[in-house]
Amino acid sequence: MFLPLLEGMAGKVGEDLYAWLRRILPGGKAKTAEEKLLDDGQVVLVDTVRRVIFQLPADLTAAQATAILNLRLPIDDDAWLLVRKDYARGAWVIEPVADPPTGSIEATTDDLPEEGIGR
Repeated sequence: MFLPLLEGMAGKVGEDLYAWLRRILPGGKAKTAEEKLLDDGQVVLVDTVRRVIFQLPADLTAAQATAILNLRLPIDDDAWLLVRKDYARGAWVIEPVADPPTGSIEATTDDLPEEGIGR
């Protein structure tokens, strides 16, 4: 149910988000993602197949990616689900939203290298 891209990040202890994005996104998308991280301090990746939006901070760690993968997403084929860090609560939260935010980057399994992530 989760973006396979996050599974790759969770398995790469010590790899920063920038290096991970360069490795798994095609050239233009990786450059856009890096610019968003530098300008906004976060990148928003959208899985259009699963209708899940991941708002990832620039300082995302492998441990945090693992925490995201351990979340249970509600099953709702009609709603977009936003997964984001709630810094006040110190936890990842899932919220239904109408649409992905403007400037989101679509990332699907098509963006994965043929051999997969981290193999």
